[in-house]
Amino acid sequence: YCSEIPINGITIEPFCEYQRRQITCKRPLPPTTRARIGCRVGYQKPLEPVNETLNCIDGSWDSSVFRCEPVCGTPTPDAEAYIIGGRNASIAEVPWHMAIYKNLNDATLDDLRSPDWQYVCGGSILTERLVVTAAHCFWATEGLFDKRFFRLAAGKYRRDMTAIEALPPQYFQIHEILTQPQYQDFSGYYNLDIAIVVLNGFISFRTYIRPICLERNLRTESEKRIRPNSVGRVAGWGFTTSTGNLSSVLKVIDISTVDYVTCREFSPTAYRPFLTGDKFCAGNPRTGTSVCQGDSGGGFALGKEAAGDTVYYLYGLVSSAPRAADGGCDNNKYVAFTEVQNYIPMILDAESRYPVI
Repeated sequence: YCSEIPINGITIEPFCEYQRRQITCKRPLPPTTRARIGCRVGYQKPLEPVNETLNCIDGSWDSSVFRCEPVCGTPTPDAEAYIIGGRNASIAEVPWHMAIYKNLNDATLDDLRSPDWQYVCGGSILTERLVVTAAHCFWATEGLFDKRFFRLAAGKYRRDMTAIEALPPQYFQIHEILTQPQYQDFSGYYNLDIAIVVLNGFISFRTYIRPICLERNLRTESEKRIRPNSVGRVAGWGFTTSTGNLSSVLKVIDISTVDYVTCREFSPTAYRPFLTGDKFCAGNPRTGTSVCQGDSGGGFALGKEAAGDTVYYLYGLVSSAPRAADGGCDNNKYVAFTEVQNYIPMILDAESRYPVI
C-alpha cells in the first residue's frame, strides 16, 4: 500500500481513483491507485510545471508532490463594508491583518471571553504559521513577556476579542517569538523593531484571511528601498482621534512615504533619535491622518499592478510615532516604520525552520 501522508497537506487537495472508482485519500491506498493533486481554496499551482497525477506502484508513489502557493496580497470585495470616518473598511480589504491580544492575569488565560484580553498590536500574515509584527509589542521592562500572555486572531473586524463577528475569526497561541538579539526597545530607540511570531497551529486561508505578499529576492539596494511619495495601506484599531481612543472596528488608511531629510526636519528634536537606519517615514501631516498607538506592528502594504489587479506587498511595520503634548498621539507628524526589506534573511530563515507542506 502507498502512504496517504505525502498526498495530503495544508496547501494541496488529492482526488484518488482505484479501479475507476473514486475512493478516500485519507487512508493507505492500494497499488494502482491514481491520485490527482489540486490546490486548496486560497492557493494556486506554482509557476514551474508540476506533475499533477501520481500513481501508486509497489507501495510507493511514482513522483513527489508539489506544494501549492498561497494567493497573497489580494483584497477580496466579498465582505461587508462599513463606513467609518468616510472610509470603507473591512477585513477583506486587508485580509492579511492580524490582531494581537495580551492578558497578564494567569487565572483567565484559558478564557478567550475574559475582559482581561486587551488588544495591543497589529501584525501581518506571512505564511500559515508565521506572522510579522513589531518587537516592542512583546516587550516588558528588561526583555520579552512570556509568550503565554498573548493570543493572535486572524479575520477580526471588531477590536474587542469577544465581539460577535459576521465572519468567524481564527485564534492562536504562540509557539515562539523570534526577534533580533540586540533589540533594546525604548532604550535602543526602537532600532531592530521586528518580531516574527510562530503560531501554535496553522491558519486556514479564506477569502477574508490570506497572507500578504513579500518581495523575497530583490537584488539591489535601490530596488529594496521604498521610494518617497509611495502610497501604502495601513490597517488598525487605533486611529480614531489624537486623544488616543481606540476604534471599535477596523480602519484602513492610505498614507504616503516621505524622504528621510524631510521626516527628520519635521520631527520633534526628542523624536529624531528614533529615526534609526532601519526605518522609513510616512504620514499625511496636512490632513492629520496618521497612525496612532494601538496600530503598532501593523503592516505598510504597497499595491502593485499585476494583470489588471492590485496585489499588496509588505514594505514596513508601524514602529513608533511622536507623542503629542497631552500624551496622546500627534496626527500632524510622520510615523517611523521598520523597513521589512532589511530583515528578509531573518524571514527566510524562519520560513525554512517552519515550512508548510
